[in-house]
Amino acid sequence: MPYSDGDRDKWIDIEMSAKEFTGYEQGLEAWNRYYANCLDILPQRMFFVENGKGEKIATATAFYDIHGRDTSGAGWLHWVAVKREYQGKGLSKPLITYVLNAMKELGYTRAKIPTQTNTWLACKVYLDLGFLPIKENLEHSYAGWRIIKDLTGHSEIAII
Repeated sequence: MPYSDGDRDKWIDIEMSAKEFTGYEQGLEAWNRYYANCLDILPQRMFFVENGKGEKIATATAFYDIHGRDTSGAGWLHWVAVKREYQGKGLSKPLITYVLNAMKELGYTRAKIPTQTNTWLACKVYLDLGFLPIKENLEHSYAGWRIIKDLTGHSEIAII
């Protein structure tokens, strides 16, 4: 389901459940930083998974670097989250694939995923989908990527 007016608090709720935020105010701050000024484009970029009752339980966004530091022209897979009680049920890969296809429709030919190694299960999903860390990230977070490689068994991670 694409974003529609009024989904802000549903997005914050999903992200809070996934432990991305410690409270509503932190979620609102992130929303305002990334999305408040571009509500008109969110229906083509932000997507949700709903359960059988119509409750939004997962989200991901086809976005871009809002800071303008990334000059590659790549789209960014942004704020992927699944409510805690729905994690481990196979929702993330289809959601991510859907959003990557939306990126392609938006004209992006490359995708980046801003993530951190302390979310090793998310890293595993991205690795399973064929994404690899960039060299600078490997160098900067060597110990974390070493642990990810050991935990996931992804031998294609080229540790320096």
